[in-house]
Amino acid sequence: LYDEMRTVLNDYERMPFDGSCKSCVVDSVVRDFILIVTVLSCAYGSRNNLLESVISGKNAYSWYSSYLGNNFEATKKRLSQMMQVLSVESEHEAKWLALGLGEFNSFVLNKYKVQSMKDARKEYSDFLSKNADGILIRSLEESLKAHLQEKCGEWLEEPKQKYAEERFRLLKSTLQVSFMDEDLAGNIIPYLETRIIEVIGNRLYKMKKLDLFEREESNEKEYFSILSNTKYTLVGPDWVVNPYDYKKRKDFDQLSSGYRRINMGNGNTGILLNELPVPIGITKVSISTHHMNFSECDCSLDEETGLYIYSPSTGGALKYTTDELEEYLFNESIILNITVRLKIKNPPSKCGLLIRKKPYFSDR
Repeated sequence: LYDEMRTVLNDYERMPFDGSCKSCVVDSVVRDFILIVTVLSCAYGSRNNLLESVISGKNAYSWYSSYLGNNFEATKKRLSQMMQVLSVESEHEAKWLALGLGEFNSFVLNKYKVQSMKDARKEYSDFLSKNADGILIRSLEESLKAHLQEKCGEWLEEPKQKYAEERFRLLKSTLQVSFMDEDLAGNIIPYLETRIIEVIGNRLYKMKKLDLFEREESNEKEYFSILSNTKYTLVGPDWVVNPYDYKKRKDFDQLSSGYRRINMGNGNTGILLNELPVPIGITKVSISTHHMNFSECDCSLDEETGLYIYSPSTGGALKYTTDELEEYLFNESIILNITVRLKIKNPPSKCGLLIRKKPYFSDR
């Protein structure tokens, strides 16, 4: 019904008698009109046919986000004003609106929930097809390993002899199943670069092959002094190695002009290396997955109804039975656990400094 009315009124224009201006019916006005008619019909108990004509699974979220949820009170006020404009004033006006809008809200939420569960089932089915025999996950593992080996190959070198390998967690992330595709590697690489710097830096620090220097505004002179005394390879995000004060950037660039810069990651950790390469090799990147369960989702139990309240990825708080929520979580989200195996040889001497930079809090 909404689409039909919008089509009819799309080209409709009002022209005043004096021809001074013209106006057209905009989309939101059509929706407001349909909304008040539907809400009032719900209040009078004749809701079924009209609601089914207006609300579908495909447009339920659009109605919800525009008029319900956080906009519920604003919608009540708007409908009340419309009733006054239409001269539908009555002592029962508030009751009609509350009753009708409540019915409308319940119907929209149910349609929205049913559609979101249907969409999640389809997305998971599509993922199973793309990941037949684990091909998508293996491809992702290979892409991430190749990238980290290439990027870290500028400052790491895998030892030729056999050494014990250690396993480290790089990332645990909850993703919508719809994001599980060939483009995922590009989206998570910045986080993996950040973590690999932290993992290797912390491991070398524990081995006493890196000293720790915690950067803050108050020790900026000391930082410049450190850079001036030894020629380093600067590994990490530009933000970590650059000065706090942009006015000192020119001095910093001159000081580090002959230094090698390897910009990677986006955290607050970097490494200043005085010896290259560091004898560490990235031998394997592994990805394990599991489905989200009740303990891992942000849901709450409504004690009165026994239903769970949970917000799907598209937004809005919906109520689910236990079986409904278990099914939706299974189909809608996947939790990735990404680990890396490192072959580590104890460097013969200290390699440099592990840098942790505190945020910039200056009032300048």
